[in-house]
Amino acid sequence: MTRFGKCLNSKLKHRKCFVIFELSQHIATLQEEKAETNEQLRQKGIESTELKQSIDEKSNLIAENSKEISSLLVQLNDSRQQMQQEINFLNESLLTNSAELKNEQRTSSARFAEVKRLKCENDTLVARIKCIEEEFKNYKERAEFVFKSSKVSDVPTHVQSTLSQAVDNSGADTVSFDGEIDQLLELLKQRNIVISQLRTKCSFLEEEVKNSQEYSKTLLEELNALHDSISQIRRQSQLERQRTIGEFEQKLKKEEMLRITLENDLKLINGREIVAIKNLKELKIECERLESELEEAKRKILLFDDKKLATSANSPPLPQHFIQKQQRKTSFSIQKKNINQQQKQFPKPLNLPTKIPTDFLQNRQSSFEDEFIGRNAVVGDEDNATMNSESLADSLDDLQSMLREAEIEPNSEIPSFNVSELPSDALSLNGGLQRIYYSHEEYNLIIQQLNSCRELLSESEEINVRLNEQNNLLKEEIRRLERNQHRAKQLENEVCSEYFKNIVLKFLTPPRVFDERAQLLPVLQTILHLDEREMEMVRMNITAQAPQGNQDQKGEGSSFAGWLGWS
Repeated sequence: MTRFGKCLNSKLKHRKCFVIFELSQHIATLQEEKAETNEQLRQKGIESTELKQSIDEKSNLIAENSKEISSLLVQLNDSRQQMQQEINFLNESLLTNSAELKNEQRTSSARFAEVKRLKCENDTLVARIKCIEEEFKNYKERAEFVFKSSKVSDVPTHVQSTLSQAVDNSGADTVSFDGEIDQLLELLKQRNIVISQLRTKCSFLEEEVKNSQEYSKTLLEELNALHDSISQIRRQSQLERQRTIGEFEQKLKKEEMLRITLENDLKLINGREIVAIKNLKELKIECERLESELEEAKRKILLFDDKKLATSANSPPLPQHFIQKQQRKTSFSIQKKNINQQQKQFPKPLNLPTKIPTDFLQNRQSSFEDEFIGRNAVVGDEDNATMNSESLADSLDDLQSMLREAEIEPNSEIPSFNVSELPSDALSLNGGLQRIYYSHEEYNLIIQQLNSCRELLSESEEINVRLNEQNNLLKEEIRRLERNQHRAKQLENEVCSEYFKNIVLKFLTPPRVFDERAQLLPVLQTILHLDEREMEMVRMNITAQAPQGNQDQKGEGSSFAGWLGWS
């Protein structure tokens, strides 16, 4: 019966171990899925906040653009009002100028009519003057005749005797002639006075006509200039108005296009936000499902713990070495928790990319399995702060202890290492942890990190030396290039006559070293700007004139080629 009971207990233990292992794997997968869903929820929340921020920025930009559009519209209306006021002012000035022009035209027409009337009067006066002059001629002839007849009285006596009878006969006529002559003289004086008056009046009228013509010409010139200035101002105002209207229309078109693009972006962002909200809801549903599965797994574990407690009450007491193992495991887990807590207080070592062997990866995986209890306990404390989390941690501790039984032999002991036994480099990394015990995996990890740090330090020193050498080479190259650029600038600005003379003399004289002329070709090409055909001709001439005895000799390069930096 005892054997049968032992076999049954061993089978039950194996069955329990298998079930516990499956449940632990299932719990681990559920926790990983929960962590992934939480991470996805966090990312979606970040995306939703970013989308909200972008929506706010776009809405602010749209508001600013609308404000700018309204300000531009106000400016456009103001400019239109100003242009309209200017147009009204120009129209009023044009009307006033046209009225003044009409008045001036009326006055000029009246003056032209007066001038015509004065010309007619002048013509009539000229005709009257001609008539008076003819009458004056007639009276003058008659007066001359009278004077001649009066002179007849002064003739000799023999003639006087003959004419006395005629004079006596014509005595009465002479008296009448004298009175008529006096009248004619008075009339002549009057006519002379009238003629002088008419002449003065005619000259005055001519001067008035000339002045009126000059005034009319000046008025016409002023009116033409005013009309030209008004038309020019009108054209300028029309062009300015068209230009301002075109600029405002272009600005309005740009703002409208920007508004349309912003509205499209806003629609796209809204669509993305709706999709993100849907995805967030789906993720929340998935998270709730995973939480329900996790609760179901916890419930199963609690039922299994109850069954285990019931079976352990009926089973015989455990041996002493198993109790010691459990105590060592619990002490080891407590030490690991203390190490983790103290490592949180101090900064972690650098995670440098080094080549880690497969044995180290296996040891690291086993250390992760050792830390499975602490992680699950921390996750349980963060998710559910209830009594179920404590029972879950206890069950996981039992699970870890049962899994460790297969790896640790009955008489084996867990090795422990003190920090005081570690090298000084490890103590420098964790200076305040002299009384903390480390496992094999952590010790190997620290040694690996120290080795990788040493390798990286040596590599960085080599890289530093290499970089210093490269820096020196680059400095020398920069100095050489600066010298060459300085010489090239000097050659571009002006060719030094002395330098060119020396080059030509070296080229014409027999070469002192082998191939000196060929080495001087680049200098000549730079100075004289020779093309390929000319360079080929010079090379052929050099090869033809090269002495046969110096072809087997090889000398060093020219000093000028080295001075110019050509290699």
